[in-house]
Amino acid sequence: MTDLIGQSIGHYQITERLGRGGMAEIYKAFHKELEIYRAIKFIRAEFGGSEDFRARFLKEAQGVARLQHPNIVQIHDFGESDDRYYMVMEFVEGRTLKDALRDSGQMPIEKSVELVKTVAGALAYAHDQGLVHRDIKPDNIMIDARGRPVLMDFGIAKLLTGDAKITQTGHLIGTPAYMAPEQSKGEDVAPATDIYALSVVLFEMLTGHTPYEADTPMAVVLKSLSDPMPMPRSFNTKISEELQGVILKGTAKSVTERYRTASEFVAGLDRAMDRYRARTMEETVRLPPPGGAVVQGSNKGALLLLLLAVLAVGAGGVWWWVQRDNGMRAVPPEAEPAMSSAPETVASPVETTTPQAVADGAKSAEGAAAPAEIGQPPVAAYEPEAEPEPPALALTLDITPADATVIIDGDAGRYAPGMQLPPGTYAVQVMRDGYVSWSGDVVLSDRDVAQSVRLQRAVDTQALAREAAAKRDAEEQQAKQAAERAAALAAEEQARRAQAAVVDVKTLVARATPVMVKVPAGRFTMGCQPPDPGCLDEEKPSHEVTIRAFRLSRGEITFAQYDAFADATKRAKPDDKGWGRDNRPVMNVNWMDAIAFTEWLSGQTGVRYRLPTEAEWEYAARAGTTTVYSWGNDVGFGNANCPGCGSNWDGDRTAPSGSFPANAFGLHDMHGNVWEWVQDCWQPGYADAPGDGSARRTTTCSAHVLRGGSWLDNPSYLRVAYRNWLGSALKDVNIGFRVAVDE
Repeated sequence: MTDLIGQSIGHYQITERLGRGGMAEIYKAFHKELEIYRAIKFIRAEFGGSEDFRARFLKEAQGVARLQHPNIVQIHDFGESDDRYYMVMEFVEGRTLKDALRDSGQMPIEKSVELVKTVAGALAYAHDQGLVHRDIKPDNIMIDARGRPVLMDFGIAKLLTGDAKITQTGHLIGTPAYMAPEQSKGEDVAPATDIYALSVVLFEMLTGHTPYEADTPMAVVLKSLSDPMPMPRSFNTKISEELQGVILKGTAKSVTERYRTASEFVAGLDRAMDRYRARTMEETVRLPPPGGAVVQGSNKGALLLLLLAVLAVGAGGVWWWVQRDNGMRAVPPEAEPAMSSAPETVASPVETTTPQAVADGAKSAEGAAAPAEIGQPPVAAYEPEAEPEPPALALTLDITPADATVIIDGDAGRYAPGMQLPPGTYAVQVMRDGYVSWSGDVVLSDRDVAQSVRLQRAVDTQALAREAAAKRDAEEQQAKQAAERAAALAAEEQARRAQAAVVDVKTLVARATPVMVKVPAGRFTMGCQPPDPGCLDEEKPSHEVTIRAFRLSRGEITFAQYDAFADATKRAKPDDKGWGRDNRPVMNVNWMDAIAFTEWLSGQTGVRYRLPTEAEWEYAARAGTTTVYSWGNDVGFGNANCPGCGSNWDGDRTAPSGSFPANAFGLHDMHGNVWEWVQDCWQPGYADAPGDGSARRTTTCSAHVLRGGSWLDNPSYLRVAYRNWLGSALKDVNIGFRVAVDE
């Protein structure tokens, strides 16, 4: 995408680029009238090419814009500009959870659980509105200046994949480390899919690792599907058994074994943390009784002993006060020897003991409460030490501009770099004339804090308007000059073409003509049948079909062959995504494109080229076999191109034609690589299907059958009986075709 900095989109002037990803680019922009910053996300051009994208974009953007939650980024506007689809969002000043994890590794348990509970609350709200996020990960969780987590990119994943029930192309959009098994397999997603991903995020926050790590994304997916979930406590022993149990339930491979809702997930976290805090509060305290023996016990025992000691001291003090006028000498404790000759012992408060020891200690405390003799006050068994003051922490602000005024808790003269402050939360303001002020809370907890504050210059809206007008005038002048130059170049090009030699059509026809393989006549059972365990209703009933001999192209039509047709007919060439053309199968073609190719080639050669019928395609793909795939009942390794097929291109891109062994008829790539258009109109199931191998057509046919699976689909879609469909005018990165002729 062209850099948009300095350009204007509606009321927004784009000021800087904030980030770039595989799906979109995001910019910071200034609203000229409202004088406020927003973020604008532009969907990358390759995702907006299909003809149904606009309808999906509007539908999804409207749904996301209805979300009103403090922990979900607010969508303010959406639209299209110069064929670029965009969303205008709340601008969140802060950093992503991914950045925070990169800096800190593991995060404290309390802080991690509270953040995840907040995000889960946002998900519960969105799920109630019928929306599933589909791409929960640390990159999509922003943490603003006040520590508020904000969930980003709601609906983007679904927007880019479309409705799986319509396209049935099995796109896998997401981040493998956080994808639930059902999402990896291209199945329907649900709220439990988001709960799985959020549980993985909690796993990472507490351990510093994601559960499954490997060298490639596909290897991560395969491990998540087959390997057991690692125990979080094996990375961090501070994690309680109860909290580990919540994470393991949230990441169960089966949807039915996970929490059904985000609210249930939050309740599980609350129960686990209640038990964790209860155990933390059960730290023991030891009190030294008279005579130096160590008494240990729980908090309750310690409080009882302390109360007895205080009562004893108080009683002795009153007695001494009453008797002082009677001439009885009050002996201060330090002036008299201790009641016991045993050495004095100081105990550590972290030791523990049994209930019996607590009882014995209580008896010792009761005995110590009585005075040793008349005129001597009782000796206290224990005097608690005052808690030490918490150490001061240093606060350093890196401020731009350096002469800005810093106000801490309302005091403008208090701040100095590196100043020492007791732990706590401080309200900080930074301001200077000509700049936009900054304010926020700075938390000093257990370490020194150094924070960078960059003030932005205040915007002179009148100056901006003058600059925009001047820029507009310059752009209009440049556009006029460019149009004049383009007209001159067009005239020159027209003259050059008029003088150029006529393209050798015969050469183009030779390049476009594929190698054809004879498919013998025969009879076979069409549709799903044993031993295939994955039969679907649209693949039934199985029925006998007789096929006449015909010829089928040895492989799928390649870019080289289709480009020759495009050159001869002056058609636009399909996008190859930068993967290479030549011997790779053509993609991004719809059913009408395939028909146009066959009609042109037929007209140039005198041979009637056509698409195969669905029955001819399945007969040729089976090549005399009755197994799930033409090579056997398992997908195996290295037989085709698909995620999990064990090839060099799995789930990444198309493979060059002929990269895999041919079937028994000598045909390549009947499974995987790209889906293949056939003649038949889509009809669910084989009721009333003809038995002579002819195509099924209807008077109103807006969708046609696709067969064979693709590089982007899981192995079940490559079954020889599997049927798919798509609107006849639609195209995609995994759809191509092959051609047939009558024998």
